[in-house]
Amino acid sequence: MKDNEEEDLGLSPEDEALEAELRRLMPTRMNVDFVEELARDHERIVETKAGKVAKAPLLMLPLLGLCAAVVCGMVFWQLRDMPAPAAGATTVSVEPVVTDPAMAPVSAPAHRPRGEFVPVETQGYLIHADTGGIVESPEGPQRTYELRYEDVDHWHNPETSTHIRIYSPRRESVVLPVQTY
Repeated sequence: MKDNEEEDLGLSPEDEALEAELRRLMPTRMNVDFVEELARDHERIVETKAGKVAKAPLLMLPLLGLCAAVVCGMVFWQLRDMPAPAAGATTVSVEPVVTDPAMAPVSAPAHRPRGEFVPVETQGYLIHADTGGIVESPEGPQRTYELRYEDVDHWHNPETSTHIRIYSPRRESVVLPVQTY
């Protein structure tokens, strides 16, 4: 077989004619004007994208101003009924009156053992309130309320930076007198 002899690939006569025509084609250099036009189009697209990216924060300014106005309005709405401090007012600290010694606050010891957890806060959340109806008693009619709470105790170990939150459910029944006229 010669180097320029075609191999028999089993092509149809139309495909062989197309292959022969493609072999006769000679590549030419690209037109310089066309290359420059492509470069200008590329520059224009890059500049347009950069301009849009630069304008994006400016488009968010009206939304940011609206959010700031809403937050300021909410703060003013919450503080509208707060009384102004009187001129020359002083603060007074009051010690709690303890009627039950078991409920007295415990002062923290000067030195804590290593690894001991320290109470941080205790909160109670009202989960559900339901009225139980009116009950007749010797004091008069009274309404009962069934309250469900979830108490959260937060403890912290300063040495290891460990936090523990203990969630415990609690139920209460409250009886309040009903005013009759």
